[in-house]
Amino acid sequence: MPRFQNCSSELKRDLCECWLIVFFGIFVRWNQWRLLAHVPVSPLDPLYTHPVADNQRWAGLFFVSGVLMAILQYRPLYVRRCRHRIHLLMLVAEMWLMLQLAEWLDYQLWQPFLGIIRELLLALGRAQWGAWLFGHLPGVCEWLSSGDAFDAFCLISSFAIFFAALDSTAVYWRKSVNFLLLGCLPENPDLTLFIKEARQQRDLMRRMNGLPPDPSPETLISRRMCHACRQDTKIKNRRVA
Repeated sequence: MPRFQNCSSELKRDLCECWLIVFFGIFVRWNQWRLLAHVPVSPLDPLYTHPVADNQRWAGLFFVSGVLMAILQYRPLYVRRCRHRIHLLMLVAEMWLMLQLAEWLDYQLWQPFLGIIRELLLALGRAQWGAWLFGHLPGVCEWLSSGDAFDAFCLISSFAIFFAALDSTAVYWRKSVNFLLLGCLPENPDLTLFIKEARQQRDLMRRMNGLPPDPSPETLISRRMCHACRQDTKIKNRRVA
């Protein structure tokens, strides 16, 4: 039972830290704060006072949220669990690095790609070879050349990235939540046997598909703990036993 309580507390903290990173990234992106140094914009630039449209703000929000959630699904591979006070500094450093990485991917990869798409849509709206189509659909030419098509593409593609990252990351979150909820249920031999058989059946299906067995959240947490925390846990378990 103490072992389960230790695992349960670590899982709760892990979920809360993941959600804190995502919501903090959403807050930073929504307020258009910048963590990386860029070339200062001249006040004479017409885009200096140009307000950010709602579609652009939502597109950037979806993209950054998707990048953060895509990275968080690999968090068990690079984050050590530590119960000492230093874990607060580790969490702050992790949040800062992840937000900088998301912003770097946005400016170095995503925005240049969107710039290419924007030029293609503008060239398509001004092209002469599509006059036969624009004659039947006069609103399409204006839609392409005005930039509304680019805004729609940017919003839809960013939402697709967000949805794909949420779908892949929610698997780990759902597994952790199920583990916590099942641990809160009263002890029942039938329920314990059902959980054990379901886990064995899932491991068998993974082996048949050529995949390694799926470890339990308790095993993942114990592997990620630092050496000092492992020793403290062993001492506490011996005292309880």
